[in-house]
Amino acid sequence: MRFTREVCLATEVLSKVPATPIAAKKLADSLGTTEFFLQRIIGKLRKADLVQVKKGPSGGVFLDPNRARPTVLDVYRALGRTNSELEHGSFLDGVHTSVLTLLGSQTIPTAGLETEGGGRGGV
Repeated sequence: MRFTREVCLATEVLSKVPATPIAAKKLADSLGTTEFFLQRIIGKLRKADLVQVKKGPSGGVFLDPNRARPTVLDVYRALGRTNSELEHGSFLDGVHTSVLTLLGSQTIPTAGLETEGGGRGGV
């Protein structure tokens, strides 16, 4: 299993996107990437219902505060990774099952899903 630049950036996006829209250009600048590359990732995250997109002058990408926090496995699946790709490189029988279980349980701390008590909402 490889953590590609795309997976790392998608995880960063989910950890930084607020519950109110932020322009892709501003987000791209804060993440040190191009808006074009970021838009590709946002499109995949939106299709997987991990982020929302609002069009117009006050639009941008944002998190639905009512959605559970995404997991690392959610990110892999949103980016089109398959279970066989996730288990690639496993050197012991059954490791891929453990990896999938672990990735499915690791939530991504998200700026847009904070609760009043300072903790994180979601799962």
